[in-house]
Amino acid sequence: MKTELISLVLVLLALVGTPTGVILYDNAARPANEITLVAHRPLDGNWSQREIRVKRGQTVRLRLTSEDVTHGFYVPDLGIDAGPISPGKFKTVEFTPERTGSFRFYCNILCSHEHGGMIGQIIVE
Repeated sequence: MKTELISLVLVLLALVGTPTGVILYDNAARPANEITLVAHRPLDGNWSQREIRVKRGQTVRLRLTSEDVTHGFYVPDLGIDAGPISPGKFKTVEFTPERTGSFRFYCNILCSHEHGGMIGQIIVE
């Protein structure tokens, strides 16, 4: 009887503990700050957000996409270069800012005659 009870308890712990551990690990691995940023030619709206505020020391995940033509995403002062972002596709950039300040981002792939207007800033507080 004792052996059956101990076996039952061990099986229940395995059934409950394993999924709980997986969920906790998955949530711990995911950054608290995930931001989707959509690029458009300046004539059609520019970046979906031209100002992004984040906390120093907090991991940030940027999900980058384009709705029209190939764009780039470049933040030289933070060492970020996402490379080409094709329409309808997503690129993910993850970083942890270590210093406060305002950091300019821009499209670094010629996208239209108003390409120079594809700018924004990441503000690290």
